Amino acid sequence: MSKVLPIVLALALMSPARAQLQPRPQYHFRDNTTQLNAHVDSINNAQEPGFALAVLLGDSVLFQKCAGVASLKTKVPISPQTMFYTASIGKTFTSAAILTLYDQGKLKLEDRLAQFFPDFPPFAQEITIHNLLDHTSGLPDYYEEWGEDVTSLSNADVLTYVSSLDSLLFEPGLDYAYSNTAYVLLAMIVEEVSGMSYADFLTRTFFEPLGMTSTIVYDASRPSIPNRAVGYRREDSAYVESDYKGITVTGSGGVYSNLEDMKKWLLALRSNKVLKSSLLSLALEPPVTIAGKKSYMAMGWFDETFGRKTPEVEGIRSYAAIGELRGFRAIIQFFPDYDLSYVLLSNNGEFPIRERKIASTYLRKGR
Repeated sequence: MSKVLPIVLALALMSPARAQLQPRPQYHFRDNTTQLNAHVDSINNAQEPGFALAVLLGDSVLFQKCAGVASLKTKVPISPQTMFYTASIGKTFTSAAILTLYDQGKLKLEDRLAQFFPDFPPFAQEITIHNLLDHTSGLPDYYEEWGEDVTSLSNADVLTYVSSLDSLLFEPGLDYAYSNTAYVLLAMIVEEVSGMSYADFLTRTFFEPLGMTSTIVYDASRPSIPNRAVGYRREDSAYVESDYKGITVTGSGGVYSNLEDMKKWLLALRSNKVLKSSLLSLALEPPVTIAGKKSYMAMGWFDETFGRKTPEVEGIRSYAAIGELRGFRAIIQFFPDYDLSYVLLSNNGEFPIRERKIASTYLRKGR
């Protein structure tokens, strides 16, 4: 794996300059908020589970609207303060935590897993922190073992699971495969290196300085979540509860937040208040494997650049963090060539508005 890190790091450090050399797509920003508002109104049902959406240009809010109810029992309307489970968006906090500790000189991305978990099987000698971050570790996803309907799961369970493995999916660095398991281990590494709980480290390092006063890590301490939405999924013509309960894993997810705080997180990342430019580029840049294969998954982020399957917005660069579990859906996404971004949080088991809709609403060909 030692051959991979320099390649990936070089690519990441080159990415800002490389982006400047790329021709901008032949699209231009147009403020079509009225069109988006009409679309949101057409899918808004005030009596059903819904969503919270905000679209930003720079740090200014272009559009913001909430739809539906946080709970079918209470009928409390969703608001910008409603708390949603953000699922895998939690990985953006984990990668930022590890890269912050790296920037502080408290760990190296080449450090081996065995350094932190000496009782793990021999494969831990080959897996680096960098492998864990960019999904090239070969560690199987614990959801493949237990399924997404598991009703009780903790970091300790994941630790036991990894300790029982006798092999990996592939040699570390040779390929890539999405791994929630890797991110739980990263949360444990944050705790060992910082001397704080994962929740305390995120709170002191990110949440408090950025004014994210509502965001909470749901861990083994089981903190209360005020203004919490309930997750649902549609079965035939009705919604049934599909909530996030009994699970206390952190690192791969575990974060509850609301529209206001997620806007702060997205803007802070983009303005380098969380990570300096070179480290943010590293977090966003998908890895190149030993075999020369380019992934689309980076450190909690996906390269969502539009291609031939989306000809109406072809070639527009885009990066997204996406969360999907039980009845919750969450996405934060930005289009760096246009300083356009958005946050969408849902409790109805679907993404009611796709990124393609946001892009095609505001980014049009011609003048």
